[in-house]
Amino acid sequence: MVPLMLEGFDFGTPTVASQLTGRLAALKRYNALSAPAEYFMEAMDRLRNRYLNVPLDAVLHPASPSAQRVAIEQKAAVERAPTVKEEELIRFYSCFISYSSNDRDFAERLYADLQARGVRCWFAQEDLKTGDRFQEQIDQSIRLFDKAIVILSAESVQSRWVEHEVNAALERESRETRSVLFPIRIDDAVMKGPQPWAAHLRRSRHIGDFREWTAHASYVKAFERLLRDLRATDHASEQLAATNPPRLLSRRVV
Repeated sequence: MVPLMLEGFDFGTPTVASQLTGRLAALKRYNALSAPAEYFMEAMDRLRNRYLNVPLDAVLHPASPSAQRVAIEQKAAVERAPTVKEEELIRFYSCFISYSSNDRDFAERLYADLQARGVRCWFAQEDLKTGDRFQEQIDQSIRLFDKAIVILSAESVQSRWVEHEVNAALERESRETRSVLFPIRIDDAVMKGPQPWAAHLRRSRHIGDFREWTAHASYVKAFERLLRDLRATDHASEQLAATNPPRLLSRRVV
């Protein structure tokens, strides 16, 4: 156990001392790690390399012999496990969210609510690392996501990025014969836009209606409908997989 002390915490303050009674009093004897907000990543590096990377019998209260044996076995199993590339991890994201930067407020709310409901998402602002080549990372994610949610607005229907992402999702639908693209709108632009891809969407798709997303009740109703649609396609995919199991070859990923 390694206590992490956030900014402003002090074992010596009367308020803290009054709470650390009984068995909790032992916490004050642990070698705690300070984790100030401005140096949080540095603190996490120190936690990994200097606090956690030590023999089990070197900590203040060593684990029981049986717990140590289990930990040693688990560590050995992890070391034997195949290395997984980052792109292999990305494939487990459920949704890719396509949007115009002008619609960021709505996109951030949708992203947070999907994450809170257990729908894992790839969201450019959140997940692009500093230095990533934007187009390359977007293209890679489009190839690996399960589903795509496109946020349609007066700005996004004019965006070549969004058009590219929609077309990539449609191509994947054609290739895999399953639902991938889930369009939603926050205004009426897609219903009258001249762009061929926008016209195709309004003719061929149910487009989720989030036009009144600033009103809580309307947003919740539209959000729950979107969740039902996403989960319905999950269930359909599971049924298809049960009747037509994929042919897989065991392989070691390096």
